[in-house]
Amino acid sequence: MEPNKLVKSYENELAAFRIHFEYTMQRQEIEDIHELRVAIKNIRALLTLTEIASKGIFTGKSHSKIYSSLFKQAGKVREDQINRELTGGLEKDNLTFYSQYLDKRQEHNIQKLLAEAKMFDFSSLESDSDRVMIAMNALPEEVLIHEADDYISRKLKRINKLTEKNHNEDRLHRVRRLIKSATEIMSLRILLNEEKDLVRVHHNLKTIYKKIGDWHDHTVWLESMKKYARQESNKKNSDTDLKNVLTRTNRQNNQKMKKIYGLMD
Repeated sequence: MEPNKLVKSYENELAAFRIHFEYTMQRQEIEDIHELRVAIKNIRALLTLTEIASKGIFTGKSHSKIYSSLFKQAGKVREDQINRELTGGLEKDNLTFYSQYLDKRQEHNIQKLLAEAKMFDFSSLESDSDRVMIAMNALPEEVLIHEADDYISRKLKRINKLTEKNHNEDRLHRVRRLIKSATEIMSLRILLNEEKDLVRVHHNLKTIYKKIGDWHDHTVWLESMKKYARQESNKKNSDTDLKNVLTRTNRQNNQKMKKIYGLMD
């Protein structure tokens, strides 16, 4: 029997995972780690849709768990890399000590990532992949489409409810997670049967998600600087510069948040 679109997508994502796993091992560049995490996220989305459409007969938890430690550690390195990149854009500010702190933390997390990668269980991945593909291939396309539509509809309703009032940081973090879940399944829904209206909604959500992602990166960066300020800045005589950057970045990020909510309204 010809593999269905879900199985083909799973095979493609597994291949992407392997490629970017090797690249990450070789050079640990920001784009390699990003693509490694994207492949894992896409695999998890495929597992989610399979579990939903099978009404729980198939469960993806054990397969998803294979990637968990690697995904988490890769996330720490990527966070360090983004923070370093954002800090590098402030050449006029005296953040030398904070930059050195980020470099040390990044190197530490890279070594932990490489150690995690060396322990990655490819044998479990191989043996469980067959189970996953059998479960995916057993699901009729019309069932997958129906369950994907239902899932997306529920996520969109929750997003709308969260953005109705109380426009604050906590809610935007929750909206970000919901949009991520919705767009991942929406991508699979479009793969199964492309429809113009769905493609348009997907594009709009991805645009908003990108803006929220930029805001989120700056929020994480702010938290990193605050943590550094609490732990180290008194020893480095760089209090004034760091406080100025924190104040300015916090103000800019609040403005970004307001614009994002305005866009969603």
